[in-house]
Amino acid sequence: MSIFIRLNANRILLSLAFLSFWACQEDSGSPQELADAGAEVMIADMEPLDQAGELVNEQCVPDADGTEIALAFLDQYCGMCHQDPPQFGAPYALSDLETMLDGAEGLRPLDRSFTRLIEGTMPPAGQPQPSHEEAQAFIDWASCNSGLQRMPDIGGFEVSKPLYRGPMAPPENAEVLEMLVPSVTVASDVDDQYNCFSFLGPSQGESDRSILRIEPVIDDARVVHHIVLYEADGPVDNQVASDCGAGLGAGVYAWAPGQSALHFNEGGLITRQGQNYIIEIHYNNQASYDDVSDKSGVRLYHSSLVEPQIDMVTIGPEGFRLPARSRTEVGGQCVVEEEFTVLAMMPHMHEIGKSLQSTIIRADESEEDLITLNGWDFNYQLIYDAQNTSLSVGDRIQTYCIFENPDNRDRRYGPYTQDEMCYNFIYVTPPPSTKRCDEPIDEPVAYEPGECGPSEAATYSEAIIGTYKEGEPVALEGGQLVSGQYRLTELEVWFDSFDLGIAIVDDMLSYYDAQGAFAYYDDGRFELDMQGMAYLTSLQGAEFVREISLSLGGTLTTMMESNELQVQLTCPNTGETTLAYQANEDRLTIYLPFNDVVSGTQMMVFERVNQ
Repeated sequence: MSIFIRLNANRILLSLAFLSFWACQEDSGSPQELADAGAEVMIADMEPLDQAGELVNEQCVPDADGTEIALAFLDQYCGMCHQDPPQFGAPYALSDLETMLDGAEGLRPLDRSFTRLIEGTMPPAGQPQPSHEEAQAFIDWASCNSGLQRMPDIGGFEVSKPLYRGPMAPPENAEVLEMLVPSVTVASDVDDQYNCFSFLGPSQGESDRSILRIEPVIDDARVVHHIVLYEADGPVDNQVASDCGAGLGAGVYAWAPGQSALHFNEGGLITRQGQNYIIEIHYNNQASYDDVSDKSGVRLYHSSLVEPQIDMVTIGPEGFRLPARSRTEVGGQCVVEEEFTVLAMMPHMHEIGKSLQSTIIRADESEEDLITLNGWDFNYQLIYDAQNTSLSVGDRIQTYCIFENPDNRDRRYGPYTQDEMCYNFIYVTPPPSTKRCDEPIDEPVAYEPGECGPSEAATYSEAIIGTYKEGEPVALEGGQLVSGQYRLTELEVWFDSFDLGIAIVDDMLSYYDAQGAFAYYDDGRFELDMQGMAYLTSLQGAEFVREISLSLGGTLTTMMESNELQVQLTCPNTGETTLAYQANEDRLTIYLPFNDVVSGTQMMVFERVNQ
């Protein structure tokens, strides 16, 4: 069985971390790395080295004759962030020679600038890059012709598709909604701070609307590092502080320095009736400003529905684990069940991602590249042009990510920066019926019903992913049970509490991989079957895998007064029991209580297949 997991799209798409951009930030290491170093930021690796690897100790003051050309170089390739005053979290300006010479040798802004250039880590991957000749000329000047050479491989960032570019000007005759956070303060000693606020969307009336353009509104550009706009998963209050790890639905838009507005050449992004939003802003105050008060956000241009209607679909695997000190590839596939056209896409991984590839496999097994991105840089993530790629029913999109985990601990799929993701967010038209599309790439193990199950179940049953829930499921309301063949479509296991005594359930990594069927006949006979595997992971890291096999047969009597089924079992054994149920035309829900090590309720939902 595959261990790739499909979670409900509304559970979490992105608690993003969806896009934790670091384009202008100095590399200060992960929180764990800082903790391991006693919270001392070691910057010796930024000091200039001579060709033998020794520190350059002589005080270097570059030739004044080359200053004008050097400053023009810095303005072109570094000026967006390292201007005066520094913007988007950059710790210092690179706009005049006197400022760049301030500090101890090896730690001056000038020394850091050409050292990062030699390493190939600045400008960030994805930003305009200088030619080798331009870079070497600046290095020669800044290092007083020390003979230092730029690494020939500058970053290794390669992507197979161009950036998506829409209209520059806002649309005419559109309504405008600004979602601006209330005044946010960032202390002078805080490098990184995340703030989230909820907002009512533009579709508060009785109809859906189209978002024609999303653009950033940057208030205090000195410290605003990135902005992410999510759909809210449920009702919210307007302009109210929100938990950055809860209530997040699909990611809609992300901005970082250098990212333009999202404005499609035709049509608009659908925002459905009552849809609300959450804005996450990442602040970076490495420059230690003491007067930060920010009211940034986004500006939406919207109108009544226009064609073509566009929506975002998330493809890529979930539920994976990345072993310590290893290179791991994970993958999943989206099987196209409705025709649509991909207009744009936004790949996303976290810190230890190395590459992402989405490949289209047509129904005739021919292959096309949707996007290939090598040399992944967590510091820079963009929206790419899919060039109106059309997908037909039966096509598949296979998405693979490669990770290199250098740590002595495993990493896992999850919403936070220290976790990992492998997503390709695709903007498509027309909007499909689901915003999440992923299933295992490997062929599933053939389903064979148990001895009491419906004999034809293998011909119509489909593999599903079941989830674990905490609390008590809603009461069922009975109803008239209709005879026919049913396939299992939903499976949930409910515990009163995820604290089982022996372990605490990690519901993000725990799931069922199952297939099942139910048959009910006019004479009252029934057959019920489910086969699969249960994967349970605890927050402590322990993993439990157990084969699940349930196969029952007998007769049913509906008890309308109590909303229960009176069950007379004849297979595999005889006996009597009652089960809560709810029947609604072609849909049947049954609750099966269990008490095996721990107790709970298994909710099984079936849908009739032979109308």
